[in-house]
This record gives sequence, C-alpha cells and structure tokens, in this order.
Amino acid sequence: MNEFIKQNWFKIIIALVLIIVAVSISYYFVVIPQKEQAIAQQQKQEADYRASQQKILLDDCLSQAENKKNTTIIYWGNFKDKNCTPDLSASLMNHCLDNVLREFDKADSQEVQDRNDCYKQHPQ
Repeated sequence: MNEFIKQNWFKIIIALVLIIVAVSISYYFVVIPQKEQAIAQQQKQEADYRASQQKILLDDCLSQAENKKNTTIIYWGNFKDKNCTPDLSASLMNHCLDNVLREFDKADSQEVQDRNDCYKQHPQ
C-alpha cells in the first residue's frame, strides 16, 4: 500500500481535490438555495401571520367604534327628559327633538373619527 501511494500520490491528490470541488459545488447549488428558500418561506409565514393579526385588531377596533355609536344612539333614543314631554308645545318639542338629533349626528361623526383612527392604528 505504501508503494502504491508513493507511485500515485499526484493522482490521489487530484482525486481528493476533485472530490472537494464537487462537494463545494453541490453545496453551493443545492444546500444554500434550499436554506434560502426555507428562510423566505418562514418570512412569508411570519408576514401572513402579522397581516392576519392586524386584520383581527382592525376588525375589533371597528366593531368597538360601531358599538360605541350604537350605545350612544340607544341612550339618546331612550332618553327621557322630564322637560321634554309629549304635551309640550310644538316649538319646545321640536327643540327637544333637535337636541336628540344633534346627539345622533355627534355619534355619527364620532364613529367616523373612531373608524379613521382604527385605520391609522392598524394599517392593512
């Protein structure tokens, strides 16, 4: 065996260099792209997760804005002012109704503002 190595040392070195080059090329063209693809896939999954979380938070925020408006409207719709009774004169009754309608308009405006705030806090 010792004699074989002495006679063919150059061929053995060339064979080892070719093996090292082949392994390096396969690593560069096979292993590295697979790792990059796995990293890209993981980043996409994380981005999808963050987007779904943002959507959930936005939907929750919009729901809260709508519930706030509905609560205000229900309150003013059921509002019983002792000074606003059905036996009032027409002008006083109109004044009472105007106050209620003004509160409804405020609730609508506030809901629009709350919805805009939701879109700013949770961009899609």
